[in-house]
This record gives sequence, C-alpha cells and structure tokens, in this order.
Amino acid sequence: MHSLLLLLLLLLLLLLLLLTLLHAFSCLLCPVVNSYNCDENMSAQILSLNPIRWKCFQVLEVEGENKKTEASKALRNARKFLISKEQFDAFLLFHESAGCRPIAEPNAVMRASYFLLDEQMRFLDCSTGGKVPSVSIFDDLPRALAESGFAPSEFKTRDGDFYEHMQSKPSAPALGAVAYEQEEQQLEGKEHSAQVRRRQHDASRTLPVSACNAAPDW
Repeated sequence: MHSLLLLLLLLLLLLLLLLTLLHAFSCLLCPVVNSYNCDENMSAQILSLNPIRWKCFQVLEVEGENKKTEASKALRNARKFLISKEQFDAFLLFHESAGCRPIAEPNAVMRASYFLLDEQMRFLDCSTGGKVPSVSIFDDLPRALAESGFAPSEFKTRDGDFYEHMQSKPSAPALGAVAYEQEEQQLEGKEHSAQVRRRQHDASRTLPVSACNAAPDW
C-alpha cells in the first residue's frame, strides 16, 4: 500500500514538472531551514528547478503553538528544529555563492511582515513571539490594523512587493536575476543607441535655417 502511494506521488511530481516545463509555470519554493537541513547543499536542485522566487524561512517558535514549556499549552514542540541566526546566515551565504539567490526570512522579519487573520477576522500580532488577536475588522478596521503588528519596513526587507514589480515588467527567474538585469541593461543600451542614431539621421535630413533662406545655386 505504501509503495503504491509513493509511486502515485512520484508520478504526480513528474506530471507537475512536465507541466511546468511545457507551459512555463512559475515555480515558487518556500523551505523552512531547520536543524535537520541547514547543512544541506540544495544548490543543484534549486538551479535545476529554477524557481521564480526562493524564499527561505528560519524555523520559528510561536508561543502557544509550537513552543513547549511547562506553563505552555502548546501541542507541538519545535525546540529540536531550532537553529541560530548564524546558522541560518551561513545557509544563505553558501547558496548565494552558488548562484541560487535565496530570499531570506529570519525570525524577526517573519514575525512582523505578514497580515494573519483568524476565523473571527481578527489580525494576529506575531511581533512579540505569540499570536495576539486584535479587534475584529468588522468592528473597527483602523484599530485592527493598528493592532496587527505589521511592520512595512520588514515587508520591504523581504521584498514583499515582488509581485507588484512583476506586473510592471516581464517576469524573470529569481535565480537568473543577475543575467536578467544584465540583459535589461543591454537592451536599454541598444535602445539608447538606436534613439541617438535616429536623431542623427533626422538631423542629417533637416536643413539649417540659413540653408533654407539661401538662394538656389542652379
């Protein structure tokens, strides 16, 4: 039974990969970097998949959810998965040197750069390590936004407006960002050169005023 399920899962993954290759679907990867994978070299797989965006989350403890203490009622315990900021940075630096261009989301950025809503339509403020609910957006939206814990600066830090930029220019794979920027610069240079040549050509066809007023020499 397990082997059959594994085979079906493998076939599904192959189908998704085939569809991605045939129809140029954008691939977004969001792995959680933790104590079990922080020393892995993922560069070959990442470069092969060539995702349009590769976001790397540092595993995060949340009060009342996965931070198990004597006083906590958390059902899960993430302590064995935790890594330090230095370990997370080392993972990012290694893959950046391999050309993978990860988007870093350490704990401080994750806590304050998202809007989270619960089933009562209350924002959940994670900036202090837990999930503190605001008032419902149906009762007082301005107050709910003020209590959301959202920090625009952290949103910018993780390039949160990436999709807005995508709508204003052709999409480019995140891993090929350097090559894409170089290509854009080359295209801009060619366009500028073409404009200069057109101006020179137009100038050569336009007679100066003195020549227009001069008597013909025939």
